[in-house]
Amino acid sequence: MPRPSLLPCLLIAMSAAMLAAETAPQPLLNLPDAVRTTAQREAGALLIAAIELAVNDSKQIYRVRLTQDGLDKHLVISQDGALLKVSDYPAINGALADSQKALVATETATKETWAATKESVARALDSFSSTELTLNQVPLAARVALGNAAAGDRLTDIHATTDKQDTIYRAIITRADGTRQPIAVHENGSLADVR
Repeated sequence: MPRPSLLPCLLIAMSAAMLAAETAPQPLLNLPDAVRTTAQREAGALLIAAIELAVNDSKQIYRVRLTQDGLDKHLVISQDGALLKVSDYPAINGALADSQKALVATETATKETWAATKESVARALDSFSSTELTLNQVPLAARVALGNAAAGDRLTDIHATTDKQDTIYRAIITRADGTRQPIAVHENGSLADVR
């Protein structure tokens, strides 16, 4: 089996090293005055994040990256300070800003909706954990006594209270004329004090 040659690997490594040397980051202080002036003027309030020296058609050019919200702004400046190219992305950055605003609005609405949902669920759970009973949950003797006292009128607000060994069932009888009358019976069906 033939051994691979190291020559292609060496050529690739040397090319990469030469390219890296051509595009090495340049400190702002080491730039020609004309390039520095143009970069600072174009940057305004933006932060100069990177400056690279490159060779294009045997001429030195400087690639400058300015940090801004969204996509960074890119400048290409010739050695004499002429601004050759500006890559700013106002449409994309505007869309990104709009989507960020929409995201914040959506998050706010979602939080408010979730809070309302939790509150509704809590109220629903509270209503299920009520101590109010249905007539079918009352023992037979007490149920018959409550039914006889209601005499066909509506029984509501049925609750049980236990005192020592006795359970008393309290309810409200709503008469046909709308009057409400409290009633209380012992578990054995005998009438109890309504207090």
